[in-house]
Amino acid sequence: MENLILKPISYRALKNGQWALLADGSEFLVIEKNTLKEILAFIEKKEELNDELVKLLTDEGFTTEEANYLETVIEEGKSTNWKLLHIILYTTGVVSISSLLVSLIFIGIQNPINVIPLNVSALITIPFAILFLLISAGIHELMHVIYGRTYNKVGSISLKVRKATATVSLTHVWLWSLKSRLAALSAGLVWDFLLLAILMQVQVFFNHWALSLSGYLLWVRVFWQFRFHKNSDGRLIAMNLIDNPLIEEDSKDEQKNNNDVVLWKKLKIIGYLIEGLVLVLLVLPFIGIFVRWLT
Repeated sequence: MENLILKPISYRALKNGQWALLADGSEFLVIEKNTLKEILAFIEKKEELNDELVKLLTDEGFTTEEANYLETVIEEGKSTNWKLLHIILYTTGVVSISSLLVSLIFIGIQNPINVIPLNVSALITIPFAILFLLISAGIHELMHVIYGRTYNKVGSISLKVRKATATVSLTHVWLWSLKSRLAALSAGLVWDFLLLAILMQVQVFFNHWALSLSGYLLWVRVFWQFRFHKNSDGRLIAMNLIDNPLIEEDSKDEQKNNNDVVLWKKLKIIGYLIEGLVLVLLVLPFIGIFVRWLT
């Protein structure tokens, strides 16, 4: 116990009265207020920690052997430039979604039956689709890096070429204000909406298979992000709006049936429906190829 050294910790009160706790390189913990008081008292050298709490903090990566460990959890920005970035993001999101709605009135969503051209070789369309998904997914995650402020962290973006996906860890944003959390979590979606809005607007004046295919793939990916029952941007945004990182566990507890739990269960049902829609959207283009080949 005498040699126990805690890393610098960060914490925030959650809406339900519990506290979110995190340190550099640690797991994310949700603890009770009394537990936090015990930890803070230990840091201030007022009292010792019990063995159970010592084991928990050690197992979850809150302890270190370095006496002068200085690495801290990434904090949200406070500068004028940071606030300006938020304004740009939210304005871009509103303008992009508004533009999309207007475009839908004129041209609608790409027809899945005709989205893959028969007069273009698969040796062109398939590599194009993969490259487009990789590049757009990379920029999607780069937006998370910028608004999640992880640009100084090595390996901020995990790129998976085989799945044409990329991911960024944003656990630390649970300790930020709601506005900053939502910015970090929605930044990738805002990029998707912006790119999709541009593609839709261009198609009003210029029609090309690459534009149609790119737009269709983006629609699928946007829907994909709202599978509330799976790890996705939409799920994380919903969890942060509810302000309960353990809402999934709470929804499985029959004794907990408050408004947040009821809402979460409804969102999961919507997530399953959206996942079904995504599967249909992925299958329809290939059915369209087969039907057009027969005719």
